[in-house]
Amino acid sequence: MNGNLRSLVLLTAGLVSFVASATTIYVSPTATGDGDGSEASPYTMSEAWQKVKGNDTIQLADGTYVEETVRGDDACFTVRDKSNITFQGNVEHPENVIIDFNGTNNRGFYSPNQPFTVRGITFQNKKTGSYRGVIAVGGTINGTALVENCRFVNITTDKTSGDGRMGTVFAGGAMADCVFRNCEFKDCNSYVWGMMYLTAGDLTLQGCMATNCHVKTTNGSIVGVNGGKSVTIEDCEFQDIGSEMSAESGDNYSGVIHVNSGSDAPVIARRTRFRQGPDCHSRLGGFSAIQAGAELTFEDCEFYDFQSGNGWAGLFYFQGASAKLSMTGCVVSNATVKTNGGVIGVNEASANIALNDCRFTDCRCLNQDSSGIGGLIYVAKASCTLAMTNCVCEVVGDFEGAQGYNGGQIMINNVSGVNTSIDRCVFRGCRALNAGAAIFSKQTSGSLTVRNTLFTGCDITKQTSGATGIYTAGTSDVKIENCTFADNLPHGNSSNVSPLSPTSSTAKNYVKNCIFWNNRDQAGEGALRVTSSTANTVFENCVADVSGLTGVSQISASPFKDAASGDYALAKNVGGASNPCLGAGVKLDWMTADSLDLAGNPRLREKDLVDLGCYEYFRRMPGFSIFVK
Repeated sequence: MNGNLRSLVLLTAGLVSFVASATTIYVSPTATGDGDGSEASPYTMSEAWQKVKGNDTIQLADGTYVEETVRGDDACFTVRDKSNITFQGNVEHPENVIIDFNGTNNRGFYSPNQPFTVRGITFQNKKTGSYRGVIAVGGTINGTALVENCRFVNITTDKTSGDGRMGTVFAGGAMADCVFRNCEFKDCNSYVWGMMYLTAGDLTLQGCMATNCHVKTTNGSIVGVNGGKSVTIEDCEFQDIGSEMSAESGDNYSGVIHVNSGSDAPVIARRTRFRQGPDCHSRLGGFSAIQAGAELTFEDCEFYDFQSGNGWAGLFYFQGASAKLSMTGCVVSNATVKTNGGVIGVNEASANIALNDCRFTDCRCLNQDSSGIGGLIYVAKASCTLAMTNCVCEVVGDFEGAQGYNGGQIMINNVSGVNTSIDRCVFRGCRALNAGAAIFSKQTSGSLTVRNTLFTGCDITKQTSGATGIYTAGTSDVKIENCTFADNLPHGNSSNVSPLSPTSSTAKNYVKNCIFWNNRDQAGEGALRVTSSTANTVFENCVADVSGLTGVSQISASPFKDAASGDYALAKNVGGASNPCLGAGVKLDWMTADSLDLAGNPRLREKDLVDLGCYEYFRRMPGFSIFVK
């Protein structure tokens, strides 16, 4: 026989043997104990568990199973040396198959060494202990524990120390991997470390929903990571989640996900919605306190109503050095904190933050005094990197007061070595009490570069000086290139509010290819302003509606298509003549064929001509169509 054909025959025989060894065992809550495990004469749960072998399926009939009996390892069902068992209820209607733990503290499914599958079952009324989750895996599993189409209801703890504190739904240790798919979690509460506690392996949640799942104290209501390889969350929705601990006392942190210091497990969430509960808060990081070396990535996620109490960071608090946060395509709305950083607070060095294609709405500090700073981001440690690309930071809600005393959106506070890059962003309606309605930067070294960005409708609400756009101090130079500052109108009683306010005698703002239009120094018909210090501002190829500034040409009419409606794209003609902003800029060293303006169009036009402001004007060319985002 040909060697390849012989191998195929042996392989086929092995598959036939494997399939033949798999058996479906039927179980019913009304079984009397004298059945044979067939569909017509089902076993009791205890009988089925004694008979089951590797690769078998236990099929549960509809009904309620009350579990009081311990079957070894303090668990109702121990999967030991029985590989690939499937425990199946009603996949279409998991609410019809109920395992009621009747308040016991036993594990549900426990596997020290084998993969298993659970489908279509509701687990309810469990009082749990440490590592005694409904699903508990440990040891070295050669495979994955898979949980699909299941419901977990009223899985909770009332313990405050010792057993009963963590992993109410899932506890994974050693090299265990577990996937939860299309599952629902309701009223699942832990004392610490979350309803899912990972010390090793991979944890994946796909298409899941959680409602009213809290942590009594700290370290995450949904996931606590104290080791492990990775956590992946996709296409999920979490409502009414967070920490119940008083935000006025104790260092409670990480309302949703906590990654402990030294854990190498990256957390990745995609297409998922998170909403904090109305009575939930954490003093440090309403969503997560990011420990040393941790890495969190969010893609196309939504965050609503997160708050940190009397502390830092409505969402993300950097508590350890060299941590990373990446957000792409995300929406954050109504994130608040009393003091520092409505969304992000950095209190350790070498943080790396990348924000791309995100929208931040009504994010703010609640304290309306000098303690509330950085309505969106607050950086207080050295050697950090902050990159924002194509983001919108805006105020649309009708709330009283400002977003921060200093730094209505971004506050870099008296540090060194922070490198901040802001490209193709919008700051709309931002508010500060004192200075820097959009950006406040004070540092002795590092960089701040702002390009292709629009500042409009920004406001200094109280003080008599400051900046509706960018306030800079310290000894670090600033680059502001191809930006538009328009219709920034403070509501204070100032006579010295400007879009730019450089206050250092040793550092300068280098401003190139920018437009300044209708920026006034106080409410009503205040004087038109550009900068609070001509000595500290170097202009090149800019235009404004004021005269007397070196490097700035005066314009007398709006260069925009429809500023009254918030459209700051460049018009072709102004007052019957060609728009003076078209082709008036200088090509800068960063401008290449791949460089984009705020609308996503190429920054360089034909013959390397550059327009002023954050938008390029494009003529429709024969055979070509250009779409403006």
